[in-house]
Amino acid sequence: MTEPYPEHSHDYYELNYLYRGTLVNTIDGRDVYMSAGDLIMINLRTSHSLTPRTDNCLLLNICLRKEFFRKILRHTIRKRSAMNGLILRRSENRLKYIFYPLIQNRRFQVLLSSVLQTYSAGRFRETPELERLFIRMFDELSATDEYSLTGPDEETLRLVAALHAGSLRPLEDIAAEAGLTAGYISGHIKEYCGREAGTILREERMKHAAELLANKTTNLYHIAAECGYENITAFADDFRYYYGTSPEEYREQLI
Repeated sequence: MTEPYPEHSHDYYELNYLYRGTLVNTIDGRDVYMSAGDLIMINLRTSHSLTPRTDNCLLLNICLRKEFFRKILRHTIRKRSAMNGLILRRSENRLKYIFYPLIQNRRFQVLLSSVLQTYSAGRFRETPELERLFIRMFDELSATDEYSLTGPDEETLRLVAALHAGSLRPLEDIAAEAGLTAGYISGHIKEYCGREAGTILREERMKHAAELLANKTTNLYHIAAECGYENITAFADDFRYYYGTSPEEYREQLI
């Protein structure tokens, strides 16, 4: 996307997944700020417009017919998924959209790539394999508790930026510097972004740890301490969760 896309609506369900860049998805008058890895699932006949905030936006738009969407949803294992709110019979109770922050969800990203490959290989037609992939993808979305019925606003961006900038310090210190409370930051980010503030801090600390591990002379205890860990076992457990390997094994792969 290089230009704004005007307000419009559809008689099908729409999935907007942002591969690259940042944009504002204005849905029924509400601005939702999207970054790479974010997905918004939009209900039938819901008006929205798109405005890129950077000049490198790459947006994937998936349109699903009502019959196909509801057929897939019937096969979703987790029946109490928020997605069920998109198909309530009374229109005044229907959700307009659901926001999912999926930048760290590798399973979803693999499934999405498989959907694109299968759709292309099938000459852009619905196939049984494509249906199975959508069932798995919807099931993955229904399993996550990281979603929001509002989506990030400008305040959310400001708070997430503060977490990124101060990620090696305790949340309470970051909040005090911003003139806020840790509870306010945690509550706002959870409501508007669907994520925990602590999860965002751990991700940033793991990125920093990976950079430090590139220097093979740096002691692991020192790296753990610099990343805010008093316990090296907790550090190693978090590192293995994010990278699928221990800090020692990760370092060996770099050498």
